[in-house]
Amino acid sequence: MESKIVSLRTLTRKSLLWFGKYQGLSIQQIIDLRNQTYLRWLYYNYEGITFIEDILKQITIEGEREIQKPGKHPKCI
Repeated sequence: MESKIVSLRTLTRKSLLWFGKYQGLSIQQIIDLRNQTYLRWLYYNYEGITFIEDILKQITIEGEREIQKPGKHPKCI
């Protein structure tokens, strides 16, 4: 039986994205661009990505909107 290992990265404001349309930008730069929707999309669509608590609050992912990580839930955006 093949086992699947999923690592979980907790991104901070200084973390740089290593993929996608904002590759090379920090999380804070994406927030400054007022693109919290993209950060929410990352959170719900990439099982191995989460953010520190204050970023989750800033992008309106709190309480019932949080999901178990590692994990994803694309319909939550």
